[in-house]
Amino acid sequence: GRAAPRAIYAVNGALTPFRGLAGVLFPPMARALAANPFTPRVAAAALAADPAAARRLITGTGSAAEPEALALYRRLFATPAHVDGALRMMAQWDLEPLLRDLPTLACPLILAVGGRDRAVPPAEAAALARRLPQANLERHPSLGHVMHEEAPALFAERLRALATGDLSAAARPTEAAAASDLAGPGAPTSAEDGGAAA
Repeated sequence: GRAAPRAIYAVNGALTPFRGLAGVLFPPMARALAANPFTPRVAAAALAADPAAARRLITGTGSAAEPEALALYRRLFATPAHVDGALRMMAQWDLEPLLRDLPTLACPLILAVGGRDRAVPPAEAAALARRLPQANLERHPSLGHVMHEEAPALFAERLRALATGDLSAAARPTEAAAASDLAGPGAPTSAEDGGAAA
């Protein structure tokens, strides 16, 4: 049978196709790279040889990462199997059918959006939320694309709330949770930065 979730919680979800020039160039480029059996090893070796590559890639998405996280990313990016999987995923990227079927979604859709996300434009989620009556926009102005890694306890609480069926708690973090989860070196501590449903 088909899955029947109580809700779907998307963290900077890429739910719409690339627009403009990126939409024209990105798909064939990804397919060409994925089709070359040498690409994963060459790319992984190049990333492994550049100690600053992981930081550039993560900060390029609008997120911040602690040294321990960057060390793990360096190991991941230097793994040919990971590079191969990422390329194959991007080569098969086809979101038009999903975009067409989203209005038929029967459960609540919570779109958690990082205001600093440079990988998936926050405006895309906002536009989607306006079109879908079952969608709820949750803003996190000070976080980037991998915000679940920037504030893991905050998002773990969201998932716990969803698992217990408390959708309002999942969409509206408490001030204490937002402040404590984002507190850290250079991190904002206001309740607004923890996100709120709109």
